[in-house]
Amino acid sequence: MNASSKERAAIFLLVVVITCLGYWAQVSCFLCEDVTYLLHATDQWLSGEKYGIGIFETNPPMILALYSPAYLLAKWTACDILFSFRLYVIFLILLSVSMSFFLIKKIVHPSDRLVTYFLSVGWLVILLFLPNVEFGQREHFLSILTSPYLFLMACRLQNKKVHPLLAALIGLMLGLGVGMKPFFIMLPVLIESYFMLKRRDFFSWVRIESVVMGMVLLGYIASILLFQPGYFHIILPLVFKFYFPAKVEGWQAFLGLPSVIFCAGSMTAYFFCYRYDRYFAIGSILWLALAAMTVAFIIPRMPWYYHVLPAFSLAFLLVLYGFSQLLSTLILHASDRPSLYKGCILWLGGLIIVLFAPLHFFYECCQSLAIFKENEQSFKIAQYLNAQQGEHSVYCFQLSAIDCFPLVYDTHSQYASRFPGWWWYPGLRATELEHPSSAALIKDKAYLIRLVVDDLKQHSPRWVIIDQNRFQETEGNMSFQLVDYLSENPDFRRVWKRYHYVKSFNGEILYERY
Repeated sequence: MNASSKERAAIFLLVVVITCLGYWAQVSCFLCEDVTYLLHATDQWLSGEKYGIGIFETNPPMILALYSPAYLLAKWTACDILFSFRLYVIFLILLSVSMSFFLIKKIVHPSDRLVTYFLSVGWLVILLFLPNVEFGQREHFLSILTSPYLFLMACRLQNKKVHPLLAALIGLMLGLGVGMKPFFIMLPVLIESYFMLKRRDFFSWVRIESVVMGMVLLGYIASILLFQPGYFHIILPLVFKFYFPAKVEGWQAFLGLPSVIFCAGSMTAYFFCYRYDRYFAIGSILWLALAAMTVAFIIPRMPWYYHVLPAFSLAFLLVLYGFSQLLSTLILHASDRPSLYKGCILWLGGLIIVLFAPLHFFYECCQSLAIFKENEQSFKIAQYLNAQQGEHSVYCFQLSAIDCFPLVYDTHSQYASRFPGWWWYPGLRATELEHPSSAALIKDKAYLIRLVVDDLKQHSPRWVIIDQNRFQETEGNMSFQLVDYLSENPDFRRVWKRYHYVKSFNGEILYERY
């Protein structure tokens, strides 16, 4: 076996070890409530349920389509849905990293293969470990599906030939990725604008990958209008009226987050160090992608970790990319050392963070699991329900899916609600307190409570869980009783007579149907 073969074998073995560690890390943790609920919504969607009738998810159907292979795999093989989902996501990660590796090799000189390996293996580590419990979130899928496009565009800038079928596949992945949320479109818009500027040709965007992306997005919008019109006619109006106004937070809520600071620091560092970049096509595209993903999490102004995740991942990759060139130069190009020492401190500090990230986030994941099992009321409720005889069906009066998922999977229960959580409630109550006599509000309130009543009638859930503490915090009134508020509706009063109090779990109140 020659040196080149040994090198490839070593890299392959490293990839296998990292992938196994990544899988082990994920099964040692738990999937977040959004992911587990979306798997449930995928089941509904594949069963023919419609948005605005049986599905009241705030996100459009693209994410359900992307989750479908995992659900179908579980159904066809009779394996656990969470197991099949993790395998599916890891498969996509390996596919994305393999495509990226192939494209990076077209740009990076063979003598700089250390840069190629650092970028490819580093991106694998980032995609496997950085998401933590948000593994498989929409933003995680975005990073997976769009990364080959970034390196394809670097190839385009360097006039490297790419097979049309590969370009078409990358365009398909790009369309699926940016189609999940409207502001994800910032990624191709910014990069294509830069490409047109460099080419000085407006029509330079007309290429296989961009045309395929456009066709995917147009076909996707048309499919929603034809098959899921309720998303536009019912869900979106409620989202704009009640969801976004209650979720948006001030700038100070996320500008001081360590992840956001790291993104800003990485962008700034590259801006001052780009003159040392031997492959400016790669560095500039990564920098633009980081800028686009920063704008994408600023637009909704919701300081949740998974919203920052794509930018955070690209910031790590950009730092790793810079350091890989430094390391390659120190090893292979000793004569260039003086010019690169100027950027050494910036990149060395970044490398320490990058190398520390997998262990750090794995530690946090395990800590989260320990805290969840010790303190989260949903875990205690799951223990109680599993100790009871008979089949379980659950309805949660919750502001989010956090307390009902993955509880539904832990107790093998049927989920009896069309809502992932009452995402509409905080906005509804805020509007109600400001404009209590608004005819439109009265109509919306009656409509939403009627949906709750219909779920209770139609599915007759055995268990109802009320998160009394969170509703009281939302109201700013610790004496507030949600059941009393809902009982203003006569239909709710009638259906609620069939339920009796069972037990309280530190503010999580459990009711059972007679």
